[in-house]
Amino acid sequence: RQGDNVVLDDLHYEAEFVLYSRLARTMGVEMRVARARDGAVTVKELEPLVDRKTRLVSVAWVSHQNGYRHDMRQVADLAHAHGAFFYADGIQAIGMFPVDVKAAGVDAMAAGTYKWLLAGYGVAPFYLRREMRERIPPDRSGALHVERETGLRQYQIYESAKKFEYATLAFGAVYQLGAALSYLERVGVDRIEAHTVALAHRLQEGLRALGFELTTPEGNRS
Repeated sequence: RQGDNVVLDDLHYEAEFVLYSRLARTMGVEMRVARARDGAVTVKELEPLVDRKTRLVSVAWVSHQNGYRHDMRQVADLAHAHGAFFYADGIQAIGMFPVDVKAAGVDAMAAGTYKWLLAGYGVAPFYLRREMRERIPPDRSGALHVERETGLRQYQIYESAKKFEYATLAFGAVYQLGAALSYLERVGVDRIEAHTVALAHRLQEGLRALGFELTTPEGNRS
């Protein structure tokens, strides 16, 4: 609604800024951006921007810019303390380390599959906390989210998350994702995290020893 605000960090992917800027232009929503300090946006930077008019707090679980990994639970608690919805962009996180949306307090999350999930384009997994389903209606309509006809050209859509699957899926991309998920399960996402984070830390140490200034916070686990 006009007069409400959405809070996000400046480590977001550009697509989110395009989306929220459009909401600001078309619906009068204020966009508040928390600035990174030493490559990180913590609750300390977000807290002054969140108030009773905040409807959404949005972060990238892992930033595509410098790999910063949020402490999600702290951000979730901040958002929920003000009655705000907590959204996460998970594309840099899922498949790179074990992701627990419930422990993190995430209300909704979306991700592409062409990065750490090792799949292709054309499908985007979407998570919505069960308790939030009533608050989030579909923003478009199609035949596949109809549960049953209630009369002549009258329809009842699913109450479950199927209400968001309004159109035919990209079956090729779905099967690619299925194969990729099976592969990741065999390898073990915890092993991927241990291996890749160790390599990243080794790279950081070497670059710092050579005198480079890094934008990724020291000790960051991504």
